[in-house]
Amino acid sequence: MKTLYYSTGAIVIIAFIGIIASLFMSLMPSESDGQGLTGGVNASDCTVTSSAAVVVGPGGSAVVLAAHGRRAWAEVEQQVSATNTVALNFGADATLTSGMRLAPGTASTTPDKLIFGLNTDMPYTGDVTGITNVASTTVIVTECRY
Repeated sequence: MKTLYYSTGAIVIIAFIGIIASLFMSLMPSESDGQGLTGGVNASDCTVTSSAAVVVGPGGSAVVLAAHGRRAWAEVEQQVSATNTVALNFGADATLTSGMRLAPGTASTTPDKLIFGLNTDMPYTGDVTGITNVASTTVIVTECRY
C-alpha cells in the first residue's frame, strides 16, 4: 500500500512540475521579431540606430560596420544599380578571396544582402570590413541595437 502512495505522489509532483514549466514557457516572449529574425528572447526590443550608405572601394579593406556588443541584427545590402562585387569579412581585413560576397544587382533581380547579429542565425557583433573587385560602390548598412 505504501508503494501505491509513493507512486501516486511522484506522479502528482511530476505533473505539477510539467504544468509549471508549460505556464512559464507560454509567458516567454516570442523569439521572432516578425521580420524573419530569430534568436534572443527580446528579438523585437531593439531600435534601428543607424542606416547609412557606405562607400566600399578596391584600394584596400575598409570598415563597413564597427563592432557593437548589443547588435540585435544588422543588414548590409548591395544596391540595385551596383556594378561591382563587394567582399565582406568578419573580424579581419576583407579580401576578394575570403569572406562573403554581395553580387551586383539589376532592376530585375533582388539585391544581395547579408543579415547577422545576436538575433540571427549568424550571431556576430564584431567589425565588418569590405572591399570591391574593381571600382567603388555603395552598400546600405542598417543596424538595430538593444
